[in-house]
Amino acid sequence: MDELRKNAKDIRDQWHVDGVSDQEILYQWVRRPECLRDHLVAEPQRTVSSEEELMEPIKPILQLSMKIERERVRSFLSENPGPAPGNKIYPEFPQLPATVRTARQPYVFGWPITEEWLEIFSEIVGVCTVNDGIINGLTQLSLRADCCIFLTSAVHPDAPQWAERHLPPEIPRFQILQICHTLYWHMYCEERPYQTQYEWLKDLLPGEPGWFRSPFTFEDFDEVLEISRSSY
Repeated sequence: MDELRKNAKDIRDQWHVDGVSDQEILYQWVRRPECLRDHLVAEPQRTVSSEEELMEPIKPILQLSMKIERERVRSFLSENPGPAPGNKIYPEFPQLPATVRTARQPYVFGWPITEEWLEIFSEIVGVCTVNDGIINGLTQLSLRADCCIFLTSAVHPDAPQWAERHLPPEIPRFQILQICHTLYWHMYCEERPYQTQYEWLKDLLPGEPGWFRSPFTFEDFDEVLEISRSSY
């Protein structure tokens, strides 16, 4: 992680780029596979294709008893309303899939989740900032964890690569609570939660976090970025 941060200046010096923000340079740099070489999984990747296998990450959540889960979350929050104080140390996440070198989509890190779980969390917290249980649950979770958490869609990390611009219907997507991704360098290295925040989320959220693939391509995100720039 420290090596990646140190290399940021080297990339700027190597490119001799003036008049461009560091964020823009790092945004482009993270597209270079070699910058992530030390974080890749060495084992050959398997490809899953059946719908049952592609939905494996979300299955543990779908099989939960929400009644039992409600009591577990309520009990946990009564004793642990937020992350414990700690040093600003970044956690080490599991290694990235080796397919990050060739995938046309960025990878996202987080927990598979359901909207029902977020609604339950919203009810337990009992604070309403917006009149929508899902959005309020996400908002309160971010506030409690004191870090950025996004509700986004993802696909199995070992799903077949698709040639089309858009995700084909035979590859199902599911929702995750995302805390990190490989689209921007600063989101991969600098804006992930600190260790104590990450540990609190691991204890609170159901299931295990992991790397998943975004259903959207780099080109999709580039278009959004261009639209955002043109609006200024």
